[in-house]
Amino acid sequence: MTEADEGGLESFTRQDLRKATKFVEGDYSGINPRSFYRKLKRAVEEIQDPGGFKYETEGTQSADLEIESEDVGAKTGTMKGRLRADSEWLEVGNGELEYRPYGPHGAMGAVLGIVMLLLGIGGGGLLWTLLGIVATGGGIYGYTRKEFETFPIIHQDSIRVLLTGEVSERTKKAKTKLGLTYLPI
Repeated sequence: MTEADEGGLESFTRQDLRKATKFVEGDYSGINPRSFYRKLKRAVEEIQDPGGFKYETEGTQSADLEIESEDVGAKTGTMKGRLRADSEWLEVGNGELEYRPYGPHGAMGAVLGIVMLLLGIGGGGLLWTLLGIVATGGGIYGYTRKEFETFPIIHQDSIRVLLTGEVSERTKKAKTKLGLTYLPI
């Protein structure tokens, strides 16, 4: 069972984040991990563009922020947290596609027309010759016919945050690696 099945975000690593279009990393110390997670989530939710609030966040402290105690020292441990934010799909332009809707049929018609034409010329009669000419001409017309279609080009920004580090419950200090990514889709 994956984390996403258990109610949390999908698992991603620092190496996954490094493959993104933009990668930002920072070290923080002297922070409370729970408070930092809440403030980071609120800050991402407050990002605006001309249309209003830009990102909708996924992730909760209960499901996506883990603080585990270790036996190494008194009240020490490790933390791992994940946060994801996605923007709405935005149309950034239009694309145009040129295609041949009757290309395969036209090519097959042209080949059959040539075969019928050869049969007619080879002694099959006038009917085979005329059918060969018509089929070859129709096949060439179908093959060379082109159509154009436009389609929207859409884009979505995505931010994924991975929080990892060591925590000391006594001093509320944490060293954290923070990776922010923007993933245009």
